Amino acid sequence: SFAHRPNPISAAKAIHIGRALCDGLSAIHAVGILHLNIHPGNIVLEGDTAARLCDVSPVPEGGARSRRIGSQHELLGADPGYAAPEQMLGKPVSAGTDIYSLATVLYELVAGEPLWVGSSLAEIGLRKTREEVQLPDRFPRALRRALQLALSRDCTNRPERAEDFGKLLGAGRGGAATTKSRASNGVGSCDITV
Repeated sequence: SFAHRPNPISAAKAIHIGRALCDGLSAIHAVGILHLNIHPGNIVLEGDTAARLCDVSPVPEGGARSRRIGSQHELLGADPGYAAPEQMLGKPVSAGTDIYSLATVLYELVAGEPLWVGSSLAEIGLRKTREEVQLPDRFPRALRRALQLALSRDCTNRPERAEDFGKLLGAGRGGAATTKSRASNGVGSCDITV
């Protein structure tokens, strides 16, 4: 999995992988479910040419994948470093929630470090709901633009569909990624071969 990659990868490779994972997310979303737990440990790289998104949870779009427990949140399996602000706050989730999480992973792949860190769930949550993401100038312009939109605190400002995010990732690149995706009955994995 990408969870054990100590070094950043090239922006071009991250874009290629991101576009393929967007195709997989599109297939998952097309059957009416959301992943809601996208993080490096749930993305398996097979050689340099294939990536697989694992651990798909059957959560209907608009459903709650987190709930308030007093002043704490139970994210129901989601990694707080990658969960979208609305997921951290226990608000309704959508395809944009998955897009946000995928964008945090792509940031980490290129930067070589997580976007959101903190000493507690509360600190991470506060930062996500109050701070705008600042992306490094060394990121290619098309990648910066795509990530800036996908990492918006306001889910209505994010790309509405995973395929839209994939197109943004590909802006300014010649050629389209060739992908093959399979969603297994909406509850398993989505295999993406690039």
